[in-house]
Amino acid sequence: MSRGLGRVVLGMVLVMSISAATYTAPSSSALTEENLLFLEAWRAVDRAYYDKSFNGQSWFRYRENALRDEPMNTREETYAAIKKMISTLDDPFTRFLEPERN
Repeated sequence: MSRGLGRVVLGMVLVMSISAATYTAPSSSALTEENLLFLEAWRAVDRAYYDKSFNGQSWFRYRENALRDEPMNTREETYAAIKKMISTLDDPFTRFLEPERN
């Protein structure tokens, strides 16, 4: 590799390293407790669901769209969003069971 090309590559690596080091991810405080509950359900399905095509949908895109578009202001709305997410899998053996209330 020529010296000039080596310097360019090294410079790019340094810029990328500095950029990665100074990047801070959005804080989770921007997410509500209800959003976090939804994400917990989403992650459980993401890790354990047998069909990694998730019934032919982009599972990551579904998560982003749901967090943006689905109302999750109350526990009931969050449970409804989780049930809607599960229903997109079109799998009669995968379902969300709400915890029992006393």
